[in-house]
Amino acid sequence: MTTLITADSVIDWNSALLDEYQPVIIPLIVVLNDKEHYDGVDVTPEIIYDTVAKSGKLPKTAANGVDTYHDFFKKYTDQGYSLIHISLGAKFSASYNHARLGAEGLPVEVIDSASLSTGSGLLALYASKLAKENKYDYHTIADMVRSRVSGVQASFVIDKLDYLHKGGRCSTLTLLGANLLRIKPCIEVRDGKMVVARKYRGKFDMVIKKYVEDTLKEFSNYDSEQVFLTRTKNTPEEYVDMVEDMLNQAGVFKNIYRTYAGATITAHCGPNTLGILYFNDGNK
Repeated sequence: MTTLITADSVIDWNSALLDEYQPVIIPLIVVLNDKEHYDGVDVTPEIIYDTVAKSGKLPKTAANGVDTYHDFFKKYTDQGYSLIHISLGAKFSASYNHARLGAEGLPVEVIDSASLSTGSGLLALYASKLAKENKYDYHTIADMVRSRVSGVQASFVIDKLDYLHKGGRCSTLTLLGANLLRIKPCIEVRDGKMVVARKYRGKFDMVIKKYVEDTLKEFSNYDSEQVFLTRTKNTPEEYVDMVEDMLNQAGVFKNIYRTYAGATITAHCGPNTLGILYFNDGNK
């Protein structure tokens, strides 16, 4: 059986990667003004920014149902494919459990990425490369991918806490204090959950520079094959260029993939969010 890679829409790949490896993406649900939309299909970060600016309310995000996943998987298994599905982390969403239940009885391996955005995207890329080699069955590929879940370094810096506040993830006092002191938190994914790893102060461009330096120093067991430079829409391109220059000067990574966060991730972190994400398991 040919192995096909599928993934929740939060892998946030750029078009070049999508064209090269052609994973099949299932869009997650974004609820705007009590109406369901689908990430990357009929809702974009720009629509989210506009809606929040006009209404002051954040959209909600939701997992697809068990039946939706089952029908999605069966469409491809009926064509003779075995599937490896990369899911949004189980501690962030019900997506993993719904996908796992929807896969029962089908030749599908569902992998809890324990991450989000291009943290999940790293695992999808690894799985896609293994599938393209056509040397392993889908169970073996799934085991190889799961062995790297703990090696994902996923982190990002947020300029303002407005979206986190609107979404109930930080208090009004924290928001006011952060704005007053110009605090920019660095969020890391640890054990499948988001935690505040460091707090920076100052202008966003200088904060980003310090964040990249600190991250490369702390997580220095690089897999040199690739790094994702992922940001939300409206993050100034000069900041992104600066980070790419820093990564090139570090001389660590062969491939630097610049990507945008999609609607699901944008709904939670808002504009001016930037992260570098890579495998920190280079000794393997």
